[in-house]
Amino acid sequence: MRQVQRIIGVVRSLWQQVDTRKLRRYGIMAGIVIAAVVVLALVDGWMDRRGESELTEAIMLRQAAEAAESQEDRVQKLEEARDLLERAWSRYPWADNRHLLAYYLGVCEYALGDHDAARGRLEKWVNKHPNDYFTPLAQSKLAAILENQGEIARALDTYQDLAEEHPESGLAPDALLGVARCQELMKSWQSAYLTYQELMSRYPMSSAAAFARQQVERLRVEQKVET
Repeated sequence: MRQVQRIIGVVRSLWQQVDTRKLRRYGIMAGIVIAAVVVLALVDGWMDRRGESELTEAIMLRQAAEAAESQEDRVQKLEEARDLLERAWSRYPWADNRHLLAYYLGVCEYALGDHDAARGRLEKWVNKHPNDYFTPLAQSKLAAILENQGEIARALDTYQDLAEEHPESGLAPDALLGVARCQELMKSWQSAYLTYQELMSRYPMSSAAAFARQQVERLRVEQKVET
């Protein structure tokens, strides 16, 4: 009993030495921090759910555009998908799928022919996500835009990056075809000839390889290469 009383006395003595005003102040500050963390977690979760929902809706609109029977209907659905993605991008800055919102936004811009916007967005996307599942698709579209805009050297580099970094991708054969096409546009006939042969060797069963065989024969007939 005496030991208990001594312990109680020690506790009281220690409590009297505590600055209760500071203790209350720290408690209030800790409560504010905890409340802020909880609110941020709730907002983050809400953004994730809304971002995922609107991304899914945009993907469905894009798929509907691909199946549209008229050009007018196709464009309308692509514009709806683009607008939805733009709103989601601006509204949900913390969404986990934000990189996918950016990717599909670039894809929609590409499909609508807004190549300048798509180029800027896809260039940033590829640089930021070099190993993502969608990177080969983004590189393929970016290379096509560059080629279409007459930036042949940059298009060639982008096609080469795709072929070298993602050799197992189904887009790799067409990427090599793009390399050879750009080399021909630069009048590098021998380089194009070797690239066509590489394509035939690495992907012999692809449709791109069948086209490459025709180009190899054409270059031989035109006597533009040494065989």
